[in-house]
Amino acid sequence: MLSLIDREILKMELRLSLPSKMMLEVVNFGAIEVDGELIVLKNRYPKNYVFHPDSFIHYDEWHDMHHKYKEIEKKNVIFDKSLLRPRGLRAIEDAMKRKERKVVRIY
Repeated sequence: MLSLIDREILKMELRLSLPSKMMLEVVNFGAIEVDGELIVLKNRYPKNYVFHPDSFIHYDEWHDMHHKYKEIEKKNVIFDKSLLRPRGLRAIEDAMKRKERKVVRIY
């Protein structure tokens, strides 16, 4: 599990690394899966809201910056890492390295 600070930094980098800020503007819920953990980039629902597993769509389509993203409007979306710019991918790698270093075994 990432620390709160690492998580917030990663969240900021991932938001900036999506191809268009419009992607997050149109969805109800947007996240990226990192090492089996969802990094939530946007959530319009109350904190205690329970999602149905089938309510999510996975999105990995590249479009130009003028695309309106009607296909994901008001949906719960998990964005694929393939959409990220190199800076976002590096942020994920760095977060995973920091996470691995924090694991300490006590015998």
